[in-house]
Amino acid sequence: MILGEWRIMPENYWKKSVHNKTDFFSFTYDLTTPIKRDSFSFLKSFSYLFIVLFITSCGTQSGINKATRADWSSELGSHSRDGRSEVEVLIPPLNLTSYHISSYSNSTRKNPVNEKSSPVIYDNILYASSVFGKVSAIDLVSGDVLWSYKIKTNIEAGIGVSDEIVVIGDLDGTVYGIDRNSGELKWQTALKSTILSSPLIDDTSLYIQTSDNKVYSLSTADGSSNWIYGRIDLGSVYRRYKTSIAMGDGKLFTMTSDGYLVAIDKKSGGEKWRIKVLNDALYADMLRTTPVFANDKVYALNDNGNLSAYNKDTGKEVETYTFIKGKDFLVTENSIIFSAEGYLKAFSPSGLPLWSREYKKNSKPHTIIATDNTLFSIYNMKSWGSTKSNIEALDLKSGTLLWKKRFSEPAYTALALSDSFAAFTANDGRVYVIQTNYPASREDR
Repeated sequence: MILGEWRIMPENYWKKSVHNKTDFFSFTYDLTTPIKRDSFSFLKSFSYLFIVLFITSCGTQSGINKATRADWSSELGSHSRDGRSEVEVLIPPLNLTSYHISSYSNSTRKNPVNEKSSPVIYDNILYASSVFGKVSAIDLVSGDVLWSYKIKTNIEAGIGVSDEIVVIGDLDGTVYGIDRNSGELKWQTALKSTILSSPLIDDTSLYIQTSDNKVYSLSTADGSSNWIYGRIDLGSVYRRYKTSIAMGDGKLFTMTSDGYLVAIDKKSGGEKWRIKVLNDALYADMLRTTPVFANDKVYALNDNGNLSAYNKDTGKEVETYTFIKGKDFLVTENSIIFSAEGYLKAFSPSGLPLWSREYKKNSKPHTIIATDNTLFSIYNMKSWGSTKSNIEALDLKSGTLLWKKRFSEPAYTALALSDSFAAFTANDGRVYVIQTNYPASREDR
C-alpha cells in the first residue's frame, strides 16, 4: 500500500463478468490532487482506511442493509426536489470510477446512446438505468454488481428507491417494481402513456406522472392504483417535456402541459389549487419544469425564465425574482442560484448579487445541486466539433472554484450525491462515479 503519492490505475484494472461473458463493467481511477508525503498525511490516510475497514466489517454479506445515512433516493435528491444533500462530500484527493451499464455493447462517441435517466445512490448502492432498458444495482464500496434487470422497452425516466423497492417507468407507460435486495420483478403496472418523470416513493405509496397529464398513486406492495389525478378540461393533451413531482407538507406539486402549476393532496388525489405559470408551453422544453418545495414555499420558473415562489396552501404568488432569467435554479436558506447558457449567478433572497461565474458562450450548465457548503455544477461544452461534460465544485457562499473535472463524453442527466460519492450517466453508456480517495485501490480494501 502506497500513501502520499500520485497513483493512476489502468482502465482495465478491475473487470468482472456479470451474468454472461460479454457484459462487463470496469473501474478507472484518476487522482485529481497529489497528497504531500508527510506524517500528517500518512496518519490521515491511515485513519480513512481504518474507518472504511470498520464500516465494511460491520456490514452483512447477504442482502442489503437499510439506509442509515443521507441518501439520494430520487432525481434531484429528496421528495422536495431541492437538489440538496445533508452531508459534505467529495473532499480531494479524488478517484474516478466508471461502470458500463448499457446493454448496447458498441456505445462509443461514434454511436452515442443519449442517456437521460439520472442515477441515484442509496446506502452506498448505485442504481442506474440505460436507455436500452437495463437497470443495475452496484455496490460502490466493493465494486460488485449486485443485480441487473432487463426491461424490453427503452427508458428515459429516472429511478426511485426505498428500503424495499426500486421503481422505474418506461416509454411504453409501464411502471416496474423491482425488489431492492434480489433484483427480481415484484410487479408491473401499465399506465398506457409515456413516462419521462422520476417517481417518488413515500411509505407504502409511489407517485408518478405520465405525458398525458395524469398523476398516479400506486401501492409499492403490488402496483395497484390508489388514485388517479387528471383534469377533464385538459383531456389527454400530450407534451414530451420532462417534469417530475415534488412533495411537501402532505401535497404533491407538478406542472401540466398547458402551463399550470398544480397542488394535489397526496392521500386523496384531490386538487388543492392550480395557477397559470407558463403561457407558452413550447418554451417549457428549454426550462427546468420540475417545481421545488423549499423554505415552506413552492418555486417554479415561468416562460420568461423568471423564478416565482408560491404559497403552499393557496397557490398565491408571494415572491417574484425578475432580476435575472435562468433555465435552472437552486434555492437555499440564504441564496438563490440561477444557471443559464454561459453563467452561474447567486443572489440573496432579496435580490442582492452575491457572486457570479461566467463560462464560454457554448457552455451550458444544466444541473446544479449543493451541500451546506459546496455547489456542484455539471455542464456540457462544445469544442472542436465534439461535446464534452464538465463537473465543477464551487464554494457555495463565494463561488470560488474548488476543483474541476472534464469528461470525454456529454452528459444530460442530473448528478446524484451521497456520502463520499457523486455519480452521473454519460452518453457513452457508462455511469461515472467520483469518490473521495480512501483508499486508492481495491487491494487496500
